[in-house]
Amino acid sequence: MPLDDSRSYLFDIIMHFIHSFRMPLFFVLAGFFTSLLIGKRSFKGTYINRAQRILVPSLLAVVTILPLTRPACPPTSLASVTSGSSTIHSIFIC
Repeated sequence: MPLDDSRSYLFDIIMHFIHSFRMPLFFVLAGFFTSLLIGKRSFKGTYINRAQRILVPSLLAVVTILPLTRPACPPTSLASVTSGSSTIHSIFIC
């Protein structure tokens, strides 16, 4: 893949700086709000709520959307796109 000769080194430095704390900050915020939710709903209630909000829609998407998109992305194109990644990850790429 050819490199872009008009790259800005200042932009690269800013981007590396932002990416150095972005994910740790998201994890800290997620932990903070999860602790507030556990205080409000209890430990069990929090995980029931998370399962309803995250797990159920994800499973429904895999059951409904995945069979419809599978014919558009044959396994050979998935292998070339992901270059050896796991099957679970590669089903959402194409």
